[in-house]
Amino acid sequence: MTWSGARTYAIKGYRPLMFGVLAANTLMFGTVAVLLIGRNVGLALAVPIVYAVMVSVGLRAQRRTAVRLTVSEAGLDVAWIFGQYHRSWEEIRRIRLLHSRLDPTRIQQIEVVFANHCPLELFDRLSDFNALVAELRETQPQLVED
Repeated sequence: MTWSGARTYAIKGYRPLMFGVLAANTLMFGTVAVLLIGRNVGLALAVPIVYAVMVSVGLRAQRRTAVRLTVSEAGLDVAWIFGQYHRSWEEIRRIRLLHSRLDPTRIQQIEVVFANHCPLELFDRLSDFNALVAELRETQPQLVED
């Protein structure tokens, strides 16, 4: 295992995009709820419940998507749209390299499986994605599955 210092990979513009999507959905659901209050209060009250379920499911999925990832000797530092967390190499069970269906030689996604947490999904939109793949193969070959 050779470490040349921590290296950071990021998706540019993803966080503002997701905040924009959240704002648009909030505006849309709020408008529908306000319009329904005059017609059917029961239905108008159901709209915020549907919105809350949608946001909670979306946040759960977003937590598994890294906006910024730092790979170091200590493990992975993951930033998602509302926070960040650290996972040590000891917590990682395997790293799966997922290939494109159209081009089997191209790696499209990396799935990092942890012992006691939801898997982390790293997409090829991360900056210098091929360097990330090479770094994981070089530093953690026992965890990487092609």
